Amino acid sequence: MIRLGYRIANDKGELLYDGKILVCAEDPFKVVPSIVEGPFVNILTHHGATISFETSVPVKAKITVGGYTFGETIADTHHEIQISNLSSDKDYEYTINYGKYQDTYSFHTAPKPGSQIPFTFCYASDSRGNDGGGERNIKGTNAYILKRIAVLSSYKDASFFQFGGDMIDGYKTDPESINLEYANWKRVIEP
Repeated sequence: MIRLGYRIANDKGELLYDGKILVCAEDPFKVVPSIVEGPFVNILTHHGATISFETSVPVKAKITVGGYTFGETIADTHHEIQISNLSSDKDYEYTINYGKYQDTYSFHTAPKPGSQIPFTFCYASDSRGNDGGGERNIKGTNAYILKRIAVLSSYKDASFFQFGGDMIDGYKTDPESINLEYANWKRVIEP
């Protein structure tokens, strides 16, 4: 398996999409099931979380974490898998299985409610595309600055990241254009 990162640009050299996909090592022109968006740790609690991600083709995904396995009964491209029965305030590695492939990531559960443990959080806003080309405007998203915000958040060991708005350029009437801008924003922030 080979993870391939790619960018799509228009005839003016403006970046339109920044993507990733898996290809078969024996046949690099054969695309295999891939996580193409995410994973994202959502609805984090002291005993679990919801892990969401998108795959290139419909699969029945499952996640193994803390000795438990959580899975889906229907194959789909959009996945939201609820994780539970974990201990509070603890690091966990989790493995996503999709088709014959798997990837491993990690997260930290929240402390118990009322524990009053100090924490750091990150707040940012306004990552709309900018003049200057390149990563300053990947179809509506200023990936250049957003990556730096994410690195600083990680460096400061932020417990969570809140983004207040103006994520993308917007101002479009075509839903596909808006969805492409949101996809680019999520791709930049997902690490």
